[in-house]
Amino acid sequence: MLILISSAVSATSAQNSSVTGPDGYQNSSIIDPDGYQNSSVTGPYAYITSSDTATVYVIDTATNSITDIIDTETYTTTDDWYGGDQPFGVAVTPDGTRVYVTNEGSGTITVIDTTTNNVTALVDVKGVPRGITVSPDGTKAYVVTASGTRGTVSVIDTATNNVTATVKAGNDPQGVAVSPDGTEVYVANKNSHTVSIIDTARNKLKATVSVAYMPRYSGSGPVGIVVTPDGLKAYVANYYTVSVIDIATKTVTDTVNLGGGLCGVAVSPDGTKVYVANSWDCSVSIIDTATNTVTATVKVGDSPSGIAVTPDGAKVYVPNYWDNTVSVIDTTTDTVIATFNAGSRPRSFGQFIGPASEQYINPAANFNTNVTEGYVPFSVQFTDLSENTTALNWDFENDGIVDSTERNPIYEYAIPGNYTVNLTAANKNGTNSTFETITALEKPVPPASHWEFSPAEPVSGDTLNINGSAFPGEKVNAFVTFEKTVPVSKGKFEYSIKDVEIPGGFDNSFVVEASGAKDLNVRVKKLIWITKSSEASGDIAVVSQSNVPPGTYRVKIDGDAGKGISEVNLKITALQEVKVYSNGDFNYSYKTKAIPPGKFKIKMGNITKEITIKPEKIKKCMPVLPVANFCINADEGYVPLGVQFIDLSKDSTGWNWDFGDGTNSTNQNPEHTFFAAGNYTVNLTATNRNGTDSKLASIMVLEQPVLPLADFDFNTTQNSDSFEVQFTDLSKNATSWNWNFGDGNTSTEQNPVYTYYINLYEEIRYATLTVTNENGTDSILRGVSVGAPEPVY
Repeated sequence: MLILISSAVSATSAQNSSVTGPDGYQNSSIIDPDGYQNSSVTGPYAYITSSDTATVYVIDTATNSITDIIDTETYTTTDDWYGGDQPFGVAVTPDGTRVYVTNEGSGTITVIDTTTNNVTALVDVKGVPRGITVSPDGTKAYVVTASGTRGTVSVIDTATNNVTATVKAGNDPQGVAVSPDGTEVYVANKNSHTVSIIDTARNKLKATVSVAYMPRYSGSGPVGIVVTPDGLKAYVANYYTVSVIDIATKTVTDTVNLGGGLCGVAVSPDGTKVYVANSWDCSVSIIDTATNTVTATVKVGDSPSGIAVTPDGAKVYVPNYWDNTVSVIDTTTDTVIATFNAGSRPRSFGQFIGPASEQYINPAANFNTNVTEGYVPFSVQFTDLSENTTALNWDFENDGIVDSTERNPIYEYAIPGNYTVNLTAANKNGTNSTFETITALEKPVPPASHWEFSPAEPVSGDTLNINGSAFPGEKVNAFVTFEKTVPVSKGKFEYSIKDVEIPGGFDNSFVVEASGAKDLNVRVKKLIWITKSSEASGDIAVVSQSNVPPGTYRVKIDGDAGKGISEVNLKITALQEVKVYSNGDFNYSYKTKAIPPGKFKIKMGNITKEITIKPEKIKKCMPVLPVANFCINADEGYVPLGVQFIDLSKDSTGWNWDFGDGTNSTNQNPEHTFFAAGNYTVNLTATNRNGTDSKLASIMVLEQPVLPLADFDFNTTQNSDSFEVQFTDLSKNATSWNWNFGDGNTSTEQNPVYTYYINLYEEIRYATLTVTNENGTDSILRGVSVGAPEPVY
């Protein structure tokens, strides 16, 4: 027996030599959409049963080589019909993780784990199991079994491998197929010359369709069955013919004449071709599904006993029972391109296609850097070269703290020292780490012979002008440092600085140190907010940034304080390189607006001076009146209408809202609900100690629209050949009615009378009533039981 899927285990699996991902790297792995390299994909694989040896041969369809042989006689049972397992039917779960094999000789189903190619379970279904299929969602397997003239379908829960239901079928069922949406199962009954259609939601027989019958040939009934991918047609392989069933009408719409002893039928993935194995003619017939005509006949081995199509539709595999071979047909040329041996008495039943499975590979961490040492502060560009990864964790100081999860991060070292960088690469199969050393050197300080500043007694907001001399052509480092003690509230601290001006120059940078902090966040905004964070080492957290562009910034500093800390001391240092002219002079300007009044230090080269900034004198201000203004999220809607009022007033300290419905609020940004329809004028009065101002806005509240509510009842009267049904409308707020009686007929009467004609078996017709009014529609569906009672077996 043959089925095509992919297996996770392969002794000789062929893979591409390299696959290139979005980042341009190459290796033997598959590149995920995020650019990480994860796991390789192999297959698909053909699973062919050797009926004489009770084994399953695993065939790599890329090389047509045998990669494994699985023994299906791992378990024994007392339900022994013919002796031995005699494997026959094969099905695979949609995710490709398990294969189900029917054993005619032991009345069992063998369950194979495709990751290990080991038998993991044995399911006893009683009787002689033949065909098997798996639902599209992979939750159920359907097995047809025969016991004398009694035929059944066993429903297996694939999560537990237990039989959860048994459904009656026809006499001697052989093939089985499931619809693409999983709602129906189709069973080919050989001795009944019928196809049973089962409702999978109720596990009940839904309909029976008669197919070709040739009385002079014993056992000439249907054997194989397949459903087209669009779910519109089923093709049934009979003794000499193929019956075409319209799924919607449950009727045979066409018959295709072929050779004798049909055994197996398959459909191409695009649904344009059907392939039928002719065991007596030793051939495969190819049917065009658009015209239902034979377009080609391909000679294969002796007694082909099954057929399957590869997932890409490029090849067809046919096991030849008496030749002990498998023929491979190229679907483009319709010629046999390969023949190879596969066990003793190979046979196949059913069309089973599974997805490619992954070969799981552990990650391999690797990276490089643009530099391995430099003078602080300096930045290092880390470039990830890891393979088979889905996640990365960078620890730039090897302190056990993850500093970044980016693919190719940049990290700045501000304090001299030797740092061990640890990159841990991970995927779902495990982790792997690699290390590299970064050396941060202390930058030598160019000397300055002297420098002076003016004005001598600066006031907050003054520009401090510095002039000095040093070695001609050198660069002097200018350090401006001030400290600020920030109180801790509920374990957190916060400090903000406005209008920090970074002058033009060389290598602008800053360092923020927080003593007593658990962690530190520095948020800097020029056009957008940019945040840098760090965890404390000991009780000091440090954040630094180099190459800061000139401009005016806002800075927010916050974080968590250490346990028991009531104050955090912030030390903020700005650094800039100042060029020394050829005559040995240099000058430097610093705006003190961002520095709080008090003492701070300036270090030019190797000379440090402490400077005191006096508070800026307070200017008298003219009284400022408030300006009322606000916006709303809705100015019209249905009752009850909730409106959010957002205050946009300027210079106000108090607010009085009159909502126009007799209610008021003094909240700045209130929410209010209008419970009655009407046109309301809302008045906001903004106040401060200097006066008031008002702003008006209109809000229209509308009545709620009334939607229709569908409902109906019915009474039935049985006649000799029909059921007469009186439908009574019970709907509310409806202005029109549309009835669908479930058999293609409709009515727009409010209370119609409709006649259903009696079928052979009792069945349910579902009537739908759709009612409308100017505001919308509503529908209701009820089942109507019609037809003669189902016969009792």
